[in-house]
Amino acid sequence: MDYLPYRILAECSNLNKVYFPTKLKSIGDYAFYSTSLDEVSLPVTLESIGEGAFREGKLIKPTIPDNVKRLGNNAFQDVISH
Repeated sequence: MDYLPYRILAECSNLNKVYFPTKLKSIGDYAFYSTSLDEVSLPVTLESIGEGAFREGKLIKPTIPDNVKRLGNNAFQDVISH
């Protein structure tokens, strides 16, 4: 799998950990909107993060790989800092 579609895990309030495929290229719009993810390790193959992909989440200092060419509007808006 190289693409995670629109809202695939949005509003999964118990989701606190996810393992991304090593060949992931794109995270769709609002894919992880309003989840409990507090930490992610985005693969270096990632090229695109969709609009609002992690919006209203609980991520702590997300690191965006250098390979990302597209960062959607509000991808990390309203992320709750710990």
